[in-house]
Amino acid sequence: MITRQYKIFLKSSHLCLKKNLGNDYYSFLQELSAEGYKQIILPSNVLLDLMKNIFKSKKGIIKEIELLEDDDAYNDKIDKLLLETQEDRDNFVELFEELRYLSSDQNIEIRKIRFCYRNNGKLIELTLSINGLIEVLYGEAANVEDELEKMLKFIWNRMKNWV
Repeated sequence: MITRQYKIFLKSSHLCLKKNLGNDYYSFLQELSAEGYKQIILPSNVLLDLMKNIFKSKKGIIKEIELLEDDDAYNDKIDKLLLETQEDRDNFVELFEELRYLSSDQNIEIRKIRFCYRNNGKLIELTLSINGLIEVLYGEAANVEDELEKMLKFIWNRMKNWV
């Protein structure tokens, strides 16, 4: 599957979205770092807020959640809750609360979330990682880029007081 990569950076106290135009990932990072762009880490609470927003407002489907901690018991529980949520959207509250508990009380961060939804009837599927990497798995370029800009504003509104 061919993916398109974007990355969220910080420059001049603002978040910026940059598209990788085919470079290998590390060359892409080096090039932008040389231009003054700084990498950021997206905290789990911001990822969770975005996941909740997409789930509710876009009727999104959460397809995968990967934790930074490689613990089989936690991963199995999250996978089970994720499957239950896919079968019945009412189970989202339990999934969300478990992830909130893991990130706040157990200090287990979310590595990445993969979700899909429709925007104007067109499917978008992407993965958002803790390091600000966005991999677009499916979606028309113009539609996706418009949605990514909206996500960037959503993330900025939750992080602007920290930077």
